[in-house]
Amino acid sequence: EIKDQSILKLAKTAFVADAHKAAEAGYGGTRVFKFTGLSKGTTVITFSYARSWESDHPASTCKVKVTVKANGKIHSAIVLE
Repeated sequence: EIKDQSILKLAKTAFVADAHKAAEAGYGGTRVFKFTGLSKGTTVITFSYARSWESDHPASTCKVKVTVKANGKIHSAIVLE
């Protein structure tokens, strides 16, 4: 969740699976997020880790404070919790 969507938007997300044989199921991987700066300012992104049927009570969350410069480039990202 992006608190102020006038500053930042999610451009792309992808899942990169860990190496495994094609017929094997249940392997993990990494979710990759790419963001685009829209306007100068600071906002907070909240990431939630939960199973789809348990989205009301995520297993964990992480908040990241993101600062975007006037040119739309992301200046900094600081993990808050």
